[in-house]
Amino acid sequence: MPHTLLTVSHRIARVTLHYPPANVLTHAFLKELEQVVGELEADEYVRVVILTGFDRFFSAGADIHELAHLNSTYSGSEFSGRGQACLNRLERFDKPVIAAINGICLGGGLELAMACHLRIAAAGISLGLPEIKLGVIPGFGGTQRLTRIVGPSKATQLILTGDRITAATKSIHDYLLYARDFDRRFPGFETDIHGLRFEPADGGRRYLVDCVAGAGK
Repeated sequence: MPHTLLTVSHRIARVTLHYPPANVLTHAFLKELEQVVGELEADEYVRVVILTGFDRFFSAGADIHELAHLNSTYSGSEFSGRGQACLNRLERFDKPVIAAINGICLGGGLELAMACHLRIAAAGISLGLPEIKLGVIPGFGGTQRLTRIVGPSKATQLILTGDRITAATKSIHDYLLYARDFDRRFPGFETDIHGLRFEPADGGRRYLVDCVAGAGK
């Protein structure tokens, strides 16, 4: 059964994380996501990519049952390395990628959302990096991305305590929609951001993405 559902309409690709009940990130899921990203990179019809989750979760992060079986340094580093490579590729994607954070977004799920170029959250959902409570640290690049987004002080607090925050004001996310209106309003919002579906000169999108990414480092 596929862990992602892909639909394309009006030059917008929607990738839905679909691994009920919590859309956890497994080794197989990361491999599949890389394949989907590769397909969308090569698809000249697609101008914008929307990444969202199925049901009440965006993603609860890495599968703790799979993590329990990473019983060697090599297997652990292999898993985190695959996650980092996948998210780095998404971050450098030459088409705008929007995370539609429809539900609970924790750990590797939040790291995935932070690798997207824009984050739109449903008000009231939980966001956080709780890995420290399991005796590990964020392994997919979340320490760097969270610091760039919210600053060193707030990032240190969230990473060292593992505390969750509630999507209420702009912080990790860029835009906020009321939870009860999220499914209704988001389809219109994705086409309201000027320039998302433009076709610049060769290399133009790549140049813009590189400029924005570089400015945050």
